[in-house]
Amino acid sequence: MSRTNPDWVYFTLETDGSANWLRPGGAPQSGALSRLAQCGATHWCWLFDGRQVQLTAVVLPPANARSQQQALPFALEEQLLGPLHDLVFASRRLSRTELAVAVVARAALESGLARCHEAGIGVSTCVVDSLCVPWSEGEGTLALVHDAAWLRCGVHLGFRFAPANWPAFFAQAQQTLGAPARLRWVGDPPPPAGVASYTEPLPASRLAWLAAGHLSDTPLDLLDALPRRAQAAPTHARRWWWATAAVVTLTLGVHLGLALLRGAGLDRALIATRAQEIATGNALFPHIKRVVDVRAQATQALAELAAAPAQGSSFEALLRVAGTPLASNPEAGVWLASVSYERGALEVRVQAPDMAKIEGYQQRLRDSGLALQVLSVESHDDLTVASLRLGKLQ
Repeated sequence: MSRTNPDWVYFTLETDGSANWLRPGGAPQSGALSRLAQCGATHWCWLFDGRQVQLTAVVLPPANARSQQQALPFALEEQLLGPLHDLVFASRRLSRTELAVAVVARAALESGLARCHEAGIGVSTCVVDSLCVPWSEGEGTLALVHDAAWLRCGVHLGFRFAPANWPAFFAQAQQTLGAPARLRWVGDPPPPAGVASYTEPLPASRLAWLAAGHLSDTPLDLLDALPRRAQAAPTHARRWWWATAAVVTLTLGVHLGLALLRGAGLDRALIATRAQEIATGNALFPHIKRVVDVRAQATQALAELAAAPAQGSSFEALLRVAGTPLASNPEAGVWLASVSYERGALEVRVQAPDMAKIEGYQQRLRDSGLALQVLSVESHDDLTVASLRLGKLQ
């Protein structure tokens, strides 16, 4: 669609919350954003304040467009006036290695878009006003229009500044870029000396003058620096991120619940398997007392000893009683492997060729008047090993 179509509206945003706008072929207007929204345009062009934009060019190694776009912030890092994460970059590829770049603060761009969206204005394009200044190849344009000044030096290179600062900006541009072949001078003061120039009268409307410059060119679009969702509606973009976070959280919650249910099922299956193993062991080895929970049994035994510490017997007495059956009957085939003593109780570990000899040794201990507790009995390597706990002499 042609930008001269009356469905287009050009506007600027002021710091006091108001706006100035112009429909091609109409008169400039000013007022609140709500009035601007009543224009009923289908295409909105926001002329962004060039004082908030840094325009430059950068040369990068040959690569695809996406790789060069990702490398832009790091190539310009030393020239930037703010942290990288606070800036956005709109670019246009001029050749395989050269890009024109517009750098703007993310907050300034997104806050203006949010204001427009709240008023019902869907911004179609956002261009820097300094790139809408009329300009021709091979010349420069220096314009002092009312309370603003611009210097445009190229297709994608321009500056906006206070009118009083034009000599410094023009001198710096000459030093950096070289003097233009011809200078278009727009304003009341005389043009600078030593430069071929011609003068144009002040435009009646600054907004109409900038809109005409935009109609004759295709400058960088600052909206290209933002994700598509943020271009259309910044608040919708935030809602989209919140919705995404909610979906991700819900998905993780469902997966966690399923994992907990699966874990509970595995625990129940493990308990059932252990119970089956115990039942099978008791059926195959009825003469062996299976210790199901040694820790609970030991805790209970220690609690009993702590409740009646005076009932314990001395180490020598217990060891004498425990060793007597072994010394008096060495042919029995039972021998002592280890001994430990704690708080009046003796724990012995004995070995024998078979279970019958272990049971005979246990019976002789009981006959000697010793309180006996079988901790465990196990068989391995053709030996039967028993752990016994001996208490007070009866």
